Amino acid sequence: MVGAVWGVALQGILMNFWMKYLPSFLPPGGTGMPPLAASQLQSMLLFNGILGLVIVPFSELLGMLLCALLAHLGLLMTGAPRKDLAATMAVYAYGMGSASLFKIVPGIGPLVSLCWGPVCCIAGVIRVHGCKAWQGIFAALWWLLLCCCCIATGILAAIGIPALMALG
Repeated sequence: MVGAVWGVALQGILMNFWMKYLPSFLPPGGTGMPPLAASQLQSMLLFNGILGLVIVPFSELLGMLLCALLAHLGLLMTGAPRKDLAATMAVYAYGMGSASLFKIVPGIGPLVSLCWGPVCCIAGVIRVHGCKAWQGIFAALWWLLLCCCCIATGILAAIGIPALMALG
């Protein structure tokens, strides 16, 4: 969570720097941003930064709790949990917390965090619950597979229903 908050703050600082020094990189006589648009964009960035600093901790916490609940449900489906939900939540808190530190790095940090977080959580679930590797992987990723199937069904329905209506 700390990494995500620092990432939002660093992003705001970098955007402010970019807005301040961008005109110096333009060729002489080039068209820059009008002053009114620049001030509006700067105030919008400030508002988004402040809003991000308020919302990011809560969204990180909610995401961690939701993922832990879904992982524990996946463990229940495979018959693997040897410990209670609190142990699964602790694993996800440590796993996602260690991955959120990567979010400090602008650009590539959130992508690294997106890849490293599930790896830490899967390894932690396997170790804490003493389950097999496939059970830990299934517990962490079953809901993503379900979402992909639902999206694919929606796309096929969106294409197929109009085609059937045109036939008949």
